Amino acid sequence: MRTHYAALMAPLAVLLLQPSSARADSANTTGDTVIVITATKTPTPLKKVTSSVTVISSNELNATHQPLLIDALRLVPGLYISQFGGPGTDVSVFLRGGSPGDTLVLIDGVPVNDPSSPDRSYDLSNLTVDNVDRVEVLRGAQSTLYGSNATAGLINIITKQGKGSPISSFAAEGGAYSTASGQLSSLGTVNGWDYSASGSKYVTSGFPLAALQPGDTEKDGYRNETLSARLDKQISDALAFDFTTRYIRAADHYAGYGSLNGATYIALDDGTHEYNSEEIVSRASLDWKPTFCRWSTSVGAESNSLNRDYLDLPNAAYSSIDYSTGPGNYNGRMYKLFLQSNYHANRANLFTVGAETEQDRAQYNSIAYGESLNARSLTTWSGYLQDQLTLSRKLSATLGSRLDDIQLYGHQGTYHAGLNYKVTRGTSLKADFATGFKAPTLYDLYDPNYGNVNLKPETSQTFDAGIDQAVLKGRGSVSATYYNDRYLNLFSYNPVTFQTINIGQATADGAELDAGYNLGAKLNIDLNYTYTRARDNFGKALDRRPGTLYAASIQYRATTKLSFDVTGQYVGNRNDTDGTAVPVVLPSYTLINLASEYKVGPTVKVFARIENLTNADYQEDYSYRSAGRGIYGGFSTQL
Repeated sequence: MRTHYAALMAPLAVLLLQPSSARADSANTTGDTVIVITATKTPTPLKKVTSSVTVISSNELNATHQPLLIDALRLVPGLYISQFGGPGTDVSVFLRGGSPGDTLVLIDGVPVNDPSSPDRSYDLSNLTVDNVDRVEVLRGAQSTLYGSNATAGLINIITKQGKGSPISSFAAEGGAYSTASGQLSSLGTVNGWDYSASGSKYVTSGFPLAALQPGDTEKDGYRNETLSARLDKQISDALAFDFTTRYIRAADHYAGYGSLNGATYIALDDGTHEYNSEEIVSRASLDWKPTFCRWSTSVGAESNSLNRDYLDLPNAAYSSIDYSTGPGNYNGRMYKLFLQSNYHANRANLFTVGAETEQDRAQYNSIAYGESLNARSLTTWSGYLQDQLTLSRKLSATLGSRLDDIQLYGHQGTYHAGLNYKVTRGTSLKADFATGFKAPTLYDLYDPNYGNVNLKPETSQTFDAGIDQAVLKGRGSVSATYYNDRYLNLFSYNPVTFQTINIGQATADGAELDAGYNLGAKLNIDLNYTYTRARDNFGKALDRRPGTLYAASIQYRATTKLSFDVTGQYVGNRNDTDGTAVPVVLPSYTLINLASEYKVGPTVKVFARIENLTNADYQEDYSYRSAGRGIYGGFSTQL
């Protein structure tokens, strides 16, 4: 697989050596109007979108100089990131109180949730900011356009599109925990092809992860190699071609789990836990947009392949207390064909109709967890219809419905309705109601120990309503949103047979407040607060969902050469368990990160950052240590 992919990427490596003279245009904005794509599958001004959306631009990603994408996602309202320790360890996403498998993750529109995972969630730990133009986060059910797993919302990572004279650059960084990284990138236009391409490597020796294991000195290191590319070609006035791909190879040492007293399960590191993964995400499409009619059509194919290998050798010193000994391999694949047409019936109506077929495949074998599955697949056929209505100069609406025909258990319908009303020039009201579903995973259906082919999909009903208000003569904005989400037919286990069954229910409601201020290129401030109340059908608070989240981001440009960026996050108390269902409470914590950049010359910058400035001691998952204070520095230059 690696040899084949290297051959595919070889022509793109040549592009990295092209001379540079201009900056590529960003697809994120048109004038001062933010354009989003994910919410409606068409370019739509953010002010007309009815869903709750957060857009993280490439400028925001660059300002913090954080190499890993999850650090930017931590600042999104309504979204909590939980990680088992340091870089590369497993990441769980809790969006508005939903479970990790309730959030659909896309890379350039390609679903990357792992078919071989028990809950079909996606581990974001290996995603770097390489070649990322922006990230669009949608809160609330999005199954009407995206199908299964979008019951709480979705995250779409969108690759940069090159345009104009080529520009190439190189960046390098080093710092705490023997961390080093380097990135080579290029984008522009060559012989009529718009392109962007990047390659990077990130390594760190890490730190001991087992917070409660006496004398743990095992450093759990991490390595990541990422290649990313996009090609766009205007074949004729009406026909265009685009192709994107991302390759990720990662490896890390991690802490397993065991018991030091015969009763309590905690993180335990015997020095033998190793994890390797390899992922390829690809998408190709043809877009037909004739000038003589109101139709436009896209047809294409998408695929994702993820292979995960776990190696945990026995260690005599821990043989009686290490409960995760043994190798394991998990392989998940997704293939999809799609057709989408957009029709401008008139100025008031934009119809979108689409058809898709998707096949998920999985196989796995794990000695440590005593589970195995021979190659299995699940096929889904889908159709959807959406109407974006401009009812008046002030009122717009979005209506949509979808029908999925899922192998084994038949049809599943979902729908979506939203309104956006502009009260005055600076005040807008919006409301959104949607349903979602999550199909049983191949693990849920076919695992020899836990599978049940009679399962029904989990479903969700989500509602939110809010107000956006401009303040300070348009330089600032304040928004407030209330949400209420309900989850039905959740998967659980029969306590006698251990088979997966539909029995659970959960509700999540809360509020999101967001305030921003912008003083041109000089100063930008964003503050947000999230309150979440997530409960199961017995009224018990769901694990690892903080009731309170605060986040802040301040970007200050002191001079034309010197800039500063400060980000902060406060996470309230969270419930967790010690692995034996004994409840524990993880205490609140505050993180502050600083970054600074200085332009040495027209093409050279130096930068530095401090992570966890106050050296806070905290755990995102019970008994797993998180990183302390770290200082990093580096430079970037155009080639």
